[in-house]
Amino acid sequence: MSKTCQLELDIFSTTSPTIATSESPKVHQQNPSPKPVAFRWPEAVAFENSNPKAKLADNMAALRLLCQLREEERKASQIEQRTLAQYNGWGGLALVFEPDARDWRGEATELKTLLSPTDYSSAQASVTSAFYTPYALCRAMYEALARLGFAGGKILEPSAGTGIFLATQPAGWDCDWTAVELDTVTGQILEQLQPQANVQICGLQDAAFTDTSYDLIVGNVPFGDYPIHDRRLGNPLIHDYFLLRSVELVRPGGIVALIVSRGTLDKSDPGIRQRLAETADLLGAIRLPDCAFAKRALTRVTTDILFLQRHATNQTTDENAGWLQTVPFKGDTGEICINEYFAAHPEMIVGRMVPEAGQFGQPACRLDNAEQLPGLLAQAIQLLPADCYRPGDKAPDANRINRDDDELAILARTKQFGYVATPDGKISRRENNALVPLTGLGQKRTERIKGLLRLRDAARFYLDVQSRKADNVEMEDARALLNQAYDRFAARHGPVNMRANQLALADDPDLPFLCALEDFEPATQQATKTVFFHQRTLDPNQEIVHADTAADALIYSLHQHGRVDLPYMASLTGKPPEILTEELAGRIFCNPETGQWETADDYLAEDVVQKLRFVRKLKRPEYAANVAALESVQPAPLGPAEIAVKLGAPWVPAQVVQQFVEDLLTR
Repeated sequence: MSKTCQLELDIFSTTSPTIATSESPKVHQQNPSPKPVAFRWPEAVAFENSNPKAKLADNMAALRLLCQLREEERKASQIEQRTLAQYNGWGGLALVFEPDARDWRGEATELKTLLSPTDYSSAQASVTSAFYTPYALCRAMYEALARLGFAGGKILEPSAGTGIFLATQPAGWDCDWTAVELDTVTGQILEQLQPQANVQICGLQDAAFTDTSYDLIVGNVPFGDYPIHDRRLGNPLIHDYFLLRSVELVRPGGIVALIVSRGTLDKSDPGIRQRLAETADLLGAIRLPDCAFAKRALTRVTTDILFLQRHATNQTTDENAGWLQTVPFKGDTGEICINEYFAAHPEMIVGRMVPEAGQFGQPACRLDNAEQLPGLLAQAIQLLPADCYRPGDKAPDANRINRDDDELAILARTKQFGYVATPDGKISRRENNALVPLTGLGQKRTERIKGLLRLRDAARFYLDVQSRKADNVEMEDARALLNQAYDRFAARHGPVNMRANQLALADDPDLPFLCALEDFEPATQQATKTVFFHQRTLDPNQEIVHADTAADALIYSLHQHGRVDLPYMASLTGKPPEILTEELAGRIFCNPETGQWETADDYLAEDVVQKLRFVRKLKRPEYAANVAALESVQPAPLGPAEIAVKLGAPWVPAQVVQQFVEDLLTR
């Protein structure tokens, strides 16, 4: 059980990678596989507790079992599924990844043997984001959906974890599930627990499905202060991306029910809410107290449950929707700025809003007695509108009909508008979430494309080998495959940079990467291999376990996590977060609108006028540095003579143009 489970990849294969252990060949046990069944959580959930040591033990037991199932190449039995279902993720368990794990040294050592280096890094990076949804909260959301009139249909869970929403669906509901999970280990557990679901192990932005095809999208979106790169949606932050994409994927009249951060409704910038309102109506929202996730997820955070319904066909947008703006709200403990929906419906706040009660001084929802949460939540659910959902027509599932596992796997690893050779020997291109066969290519161009794709896959594999601590034999084998793929292509079709070869793979996002493999002379049409073909050009990923200074820790945090991650930085330096923030004064700032720490480059950018206005309104001394820094980057106001507006400019609201035209024509 101490052997690392890793992926075995044939770079010239068009099928999905297979799981293998580090020993090969392997004589597998001939245990008969039990008939796969979907796991359902029992009514009494004994293993939900707030003991970190017990949670760590549950995780280790699940990982040991997963490795055993991989080695024996079989599905989990119903008894084994219960062990896998107790996997909690790594939120709140950061100590096991620290250099000095103290009382957890044994588990920390074993964890490195159970997980491959890539999976270990992924798990370590998730300690600040992988917080699983409590059982009781999932059941309450289903009670709310039943009140709205939902009783089954096509459902998507866009950030499924181990599948708690799938495992808690009400008895009697006829559900056709699709579940997406980014983490490979968690995704494999999900496949064991929900074998009848369409599970896709990838990011939501890379998953394969059709827009407007789901009756319900339900789940708990990942929180984070980093963007998802989707130019079509404007590269929004991850929690905003999940909302925008969910509204796209649900059919007209369908429902989106997601747990989101308080900032979605309460942040002063209404941009995300206005974009959602263009496509969906807010049926209702319930604000949860910060104790809602304290037991299972070991974190205190104020969250909201949003219930959105996509507009029916030809339905117009409500310009006066009562949830787009924030307003001052006087609570029992002082005045705060919250969404106008909660100001008009304080009964939907389960608890009381307390100023400056959050971890970074932001408002928080508090409930003095956590035992009252189920009863108060049930009362709020009864205030939601009743029976507003109507089932849609039964239509063929574009995600399942004529889509086998191979096609979904190819989609998951193919870039947008990338070319791919399908198992039937044809050339296709990924367009959104479909593989579109390319016709009329001709035999010569088809051969060029296939050769370039083999070279691309060999180069990618060689990069992957370089990025991990591979031995010399594996490195030489990968390099030999790369040179073989290039030599075969060049002998038949000439250099990659020849115009005919570039035209063959035109618009593929990997074409510049392939062209960079050669030193090409246009005048003579001759090419030589770059140093990439002969020696290592990429250092293997090194686990960062220590930083001498706060500045170094900040650099490592931005490199590893893409954001200011104070717990991670504290683990590297051994310094508490308050010391780190003091030493990095002027280089990082706490954004009072989100409660997140940001680099100066991020915080002192975009709408700095609005940011200054917001922080001044708080009148809090701890934000004096924010005020001074924002004042130093304020743009000089434009004079009237410097402002020129063209009719039709996208940033000018339509009603302003209408008012201008009416005024001009009535003079």
